[in-house]
Amino acid sequence: LLVSKKVVLIAHSQGGIVSTNAARILTDKLRKEGKLNLLKKLEIFTFASAASELNIPEIYSEHFFNTQDYVARIGVAGFPQNFSGKLFEYNATGHLLNTHYLPHFVKKAYKSKNRASSRLLKYLRPTEH
Repeated sequence: LLVSKKVVLIAHSQGGIVSTNAARILTDKLRKEGKLNLLKKLEIFTFASAASELNIPEIYSEHFFNTQDYVARIGVAGFPQNFSGKLFEYNATGHLLNTHYLPHFVKKAYKSKNRASSRLLKYLRPTEH
């Protein structure tokens, strides 16, 4: 039997919708089984999420978006109050993950309004934090 310490899910664009729906289904299932504590093993990181909500505080989550990305604006950027977890924004255009998001991410351009730090960035650069 393989037991995982955690599952890290990274989603982009419509993947934000898919991962949100999967998280909701998983939460309902675990709630019925009395195993909600297992959600602490799941971490969700989204870029340019098209989802309009992910409000499951038991799941650690971070959401990165460009403020001028149309898809993010109809998703996470347009409904920040519907998201548990940390929100990180950058004043930029573009929606493509490799072209418009990851270069800014590795340069630490995404900032939260409450100055929170990113766990995902710590995973990628553990010695810098």
